Amino acid sequence: MRFRVFSTLTVSYETDAADAGSACGTLSILESALSAGYRSVAVQVRSVEAHPVALDAQLAHDNAAVHLEGCLPDHKEIYRPLDGFRRWKRIPFDALRHAGDCVSVPSTSTTIIRSDALPRMEWDVLQQIEARLPELRRHPTGPSVAIEIREHRVWCPGCEAAEEGQSATVIVTWPGKSMRREYALGSSL
Repeated sequence: MRFRVFSTLTVSYETDAADAGSACGTLSILESALSAGYRSVAVQVRSVEAHPVALDAQLAHDNAAVHLEGCLPDHKEIYRPLDGFRRWKRIPFDALRHAGDCVSVPSTSTTIIRSDALPRMEWDVLQQIEARLPELRRHPTGPSVAIEIREHRVWCPGCEAAEEGQSATVIVTWPGKSMRREYALGSSL
């Protein structure tokens, strides 16, 4: 059985335009898109109203991509509270002590692990980093801050030589922008 359905659809959206007439004209794009998406749908616009959006509402609504872009501090400023911690450096392949005359090419892996899997020394460094996180959250734009604990491993499939290390990736996120910096938790190679 086929039905013909009549409904009223109210679409509220914000657009940048020179004046209210131009703003109303952008509705034709929406009208075309709706009609193209459904073969037998007829879209008919009966009336359109356009009201200017107050500046404070624009900034509050669009702070993700536009407003914050020029207001965010740079990478160095954001991570300044963690300046005393050593940055993570990749484990070099030549750090492996191959057995005998092994010439196999080493492999690498990185795995996110739980903090309770860390050795005591690495756990202590992680606690010191976590104690500084409130300082990263103090910026007026209020970023969210998270930590990922990673285990890095370089190993030789031929002789089974292996080196590993742990790091803490501190992720600072504002709406629309995310930054990462990785810190060593143990002794470096």
